[in-house]
Amino acid sequence: MILQIILIVLLSKFSFAEDRKITMAINPGCGAECKQDSNILIYVRADGLNDTLHHIWDFTNKPTIVLALSPLNTTLMINWTSFKNYEEGALQFSPLPFYTFSYLVDKVIEFNDVNNTAIFDPTVYNKSDSIVHDTNFKWVLDKYVNTTSYASVTMKTDHKHYSHLLKKGCISITLSAFGTMEHSSLQPHLLHTTNATQIDIQFENLSTTKHFKSRFALGLALVSSDSANSTMHLHSRKSLDDEHSPGIFTIGEVKSKQGYLEWRTVAYTSLERSMTNSTGVSSGLFDLPGIQCFDDTALVSLFGSDLDFMLWKELYVSLGEPGDTLYSSNPFISWSFLGGIGVPGNERFSLFILLIVGFGLGVPALLIIIGGIWIVVKRFRQKNDIVFTEM
Repeated sequence: MILQIILIVLLSKFSFAEDRKITMAINPGCGAECKQDSNILIYVRADGLNDTLHHIWDFTNKPTIVLALSPLNTTLMINWTSFKNYEEGALQFSPLPFYTFSYLVDKVIEFNDVNNTAIFDPTVYNKSDSIVHDTNFKWVLDKYVNTTSYASVTMKTDHKHYSHLLKKGCISITLSAFGTMEHSSLQPHLLHTTNATQIDIQFENLSTTKHFKSRFALGLALVSSDSANSTMHLHSRKSLDDEHSPGIFTIGEVKSKQGYLEWRTVAYTSLERSMTNSTGVSSGLFDLPGIQCFDDTALVSLFGSDLDFMLWKELYVSLGEPGDTLYSSNPFISWSFLGGIGVPGNERFSLFILLIVGFGLGVPALLIIIGGIWIVVKRFRQKNDIVFTEM
């Protein structure tokens, strides 16, 4: 039984996902022109056996992530003069991708949680009890990693930014692309496929409004290449496996036909991510009132007027849960999620857990079998002894 369990796990591990070769470039093809300003566009190409996943991470304005699944021979062309003016056609794929799924960090919202619900609802809150900050901050490259199996960049808001929100603190965003399917090394250890980008967002020492019971929420604008009359769905599901994220059994998801966002319903209130420093998150999916939020982003440069006919929604994610410490008392919170194309990673029990289960079930079963054989043998011997005595 134990050997069968080991064989099943190993077969599923090596056959479940296709590996990809990762290559990353910062401001590809721009040269000296980009060294004179702070515009940052990161392009990650992930080549598999049969197709390519393109990651475009644009920090020239609002943080924008584009995922495009295409044939292997597809190339991305950038006209930098046009792109700096966010002109339509400045970004082009040739040939066209099979499917695209994009999302941008559109808003950071500080809201006055007077009722201690820890939920921001844009249909309820108004300007007197919430402050909406567009994320068109000045972003600077903090660090990056570039290997053939993994690429990541960490971007931070410039400490000299004029916004009151960033007077003493900063927002940092780490984006990661993966060449293999595995769990992230960072809590809550999300299971990523090779068709996803992981986003880790951190709010540190942000300034809050004096009379507010301040909490923060994020507004994420989502757009897929599905037609405008298609749908996206927000739902949650339970996972039986909390081995990699102890105590967190709920997974939140937004899905279009082929794109998705996915997260564990947990945020962290300390740089050291642990259960003792964790809190909850809540979310709501709403219609996007218009596409003005896409102005001056890579989405206009890539899709142009086609955006009018694509599917877009807005996801609000509130960080915190009722009864926990307000942000002004503990000015730190972080949250992670995945955005991808295709099927999200399916959590499976690890070899270690299955071995424990195997031993837990196999050893008692073996003892029962041995005990049964011993009883049968004992009775057989007793019967033979009786027959021998009568003779």
